[in-house]
Amino acid sequence: MLTIEIRKHQHVDHNANNVLIDCTNAIATYIPGTIPDNDWIDITQDCENLDTLEFSEKQPDKQNKQREKGATSQIVIGFDAYHLIMDWLMSTPCSFLNYFDVRITDTDLNYQYKPYELKPDNIEMCEDEGCQLTLPLRESDHLKSVVDKLSIHDNWQGWFGSGAKDFPCIQVFKHLNAMTKAFTIGAWAVIDAIKAFSIIGLFIDISTLYKKAYGFGNFLPSPYIRDILENCMSKIGYTINTPFDVGQFAENDVFVYSNGYYHTNYDDEPVSPSQKFIFENRLVWQLSDFLEAICDLYCSIWFISGTTLYIIPQKDNNNSEPVFEIAEQDVVSDCKTFSFEKGKAGGNYEYSKDGADTASGDTINEYNDIVDFDGLTNNAMLEGLFDKKFRFSSSSFWGDSFGEDLQEEIENFSIIVAVLIAIVLSCVALSFVTGTAGANVAAGGFIASAAIVIAATVAITGAAIAFINGLGSSTKYGYSNAHFKGSLKVVGTGSIFTPRIIRMNPGSDNRNKKPVIISSDSIQINPYYNTSGISWRDQWTGYGYGDFNEAFNYPLFFDSLYFGTLYDTLHEKVDNALFLSQSNESRKLVIPLCGEYLSKTGVNNDQESIIGKIILYKNTRYKVIDFQIKYTDLSITFNLKKQNEII
Repeated sequence: MLTIEIRKHQHVDHNANNVLIDCTNAIATYIPGTIPDNDWIDITQDCENLDTLEFSEKQPDKQNKQREKGATSQIVIGFDAYHLIMDWLMSTPCSFLNYFDVRITDTDLNYQYKPYELKPDNIEMCEDEGCQLTLPLRESDHLKSVVDKLSIHDNWQGWFGSGAKDFPCIQVFKHLNAMTKAFTIGAWAVIDAIKAFSIIGLFIDISTLYKKAYGFGNFLPSPYIRDILENCMSKIGYTINTPFDVGQFAENDVFVYSNGYYHTNYDDEPVSPSQKFIFENRLVWQLSDFLEAICDLYCSIWFISGTTLYIIPQKDNNNSEPVFEIAEQDVVSDCKTFSFEKGKAGGNYEYSKDGADTASGDTINEYNDIVDFDGLTNNAMLEGLFDKKFRFSSSSFWGDSFGEDLQEEIENFSIIVAVLIAIVLSCVALSFVTGTAGANVAAGGFIASAAIVIAATVAITGAAIAFINGLGSSTKYGYSNAHFKGSLKVVGTGSIFTPRIIRMNPGSDNRNKKPVIISSDSIQINPYYNTSGISWRDQWTGYGYGDFNEAFNYPLFFDSLYFGTLYDTLHEKVDNALFLSQSNESRKLVIPLCGEYLSKTGVNNDQESIIGKIILYKNTRYKVIDFQIKYTDLSITFNLKKQNEII
């Protein structure tokens, strides 16, 4: 027998103090107060359809969504309970903020279900049926509400906006395009040369201007992914258990985003930029959206169990130990289904392109891959394509040899611009000499004046060219300068409109953090896909500028030809049907409703939920897709998916 009890929900503020809803002038405000005489009220005798209730949990439609939980069939409430509910939910214009806590107990099995809620949502009332309400019960789930409401840059600890938290700083090279930069630098080069020949140099300092014109010297504080997760979850007293924790494989992965020209300044000497996050750079993503995007990229699932946020790679979850075994003698119905759904023949793994940054477009082939899983001779049954698009952009780094060599382009254009400006100045000066000399100036004097102008022009031009060449020297701003090597290169507006994920080198200075840079010779060939045995360096020969001696941010590539990327470490064993741990066999088991299996379902404890976990039946591993508890026939139905050993 089921009993149902209700109690008015006591609201609390962010300090856990009890509050009530005041509705003066039909405006809802929270005031201090506790609901009086708020004990549990048994309304079992006022309810219909309790014997038809169904409790269920099922996997989400997408791999990275929170599981759906606890929807029940509708119940009908009347008599005294009707008036109690209507008075609390409908009496004032602000009462819609009120709701009831609901407690359901199976008295025969001495089993209490997880808390449910009775809210003013989808309540049906028919006038011809008198004082009756038809309504659904929903499992109380403030956890989902938490991740939907928290922003990833929630500043409750003062981390964001020159707060107390330090983040790794990435140097960002901003270029609009080579031609635009060239005109600016060419002009400043000429002014710098004129400075050297005149007293104007005592009054003008253009060092900061030409550095900014060249596109260097901006630092972008970037939070570790674990910082973002910890900041959000600790707000409600929760912890995290993820691949981004210290000691885990993604512990050095950071979230990079710039909402405009908000960077710290460059310094000529060894840099000491501020590591404080610039609040104007925040990206307004809710935690649920961030978890969805992160889990998509890392091929993981997330869930909250107890007071911990978990992120688990799917391949690890698929191979976890069974949580319990269903005994064959306990099963009253056993049905198997073979779906004959063909596996995918390949996958398209694609980072987003940042429309404001052409450098991300230049490197997009490096980060993305289209993978032929099987090869026709291996398994002709496979067909179709996984199409995985990620909400992050690829990144180009200073010295990675991909895309335009902007330094060389800028220098070449700048020299042309400097020469043109010097010629224009020369023409102006000669015109001035001609105009002022007049007919009374001897030819020899004009020639001498012109010679002086031309000599000055040559000197200014030479000094300007030397200035520009100096910018590109290895001791200044050249690709070979170790200080700049590995800095993030942005070619566009100077903003990062599409966020990036970068794996930082744990050995680099947090005030000038570099991405992981590995020798191209150390990248191992994956013989399953790379049947020709071509090395990573040779793969890219002729694509960009310079030698591909090193790979930047390589662990976050999708490149099936080589080991050590996101594809082979996380996605392949889940996507490729030849390695996939799931089969086409589904199984539906029905067992009588009893306390033993009821407790194993975890419907009374979030920490023990079995959705997505592995159970054992007839010595075979199955993943739990969903289950239903039905009081119409007193049964529990498990829908399972067979798990095979990974090859």
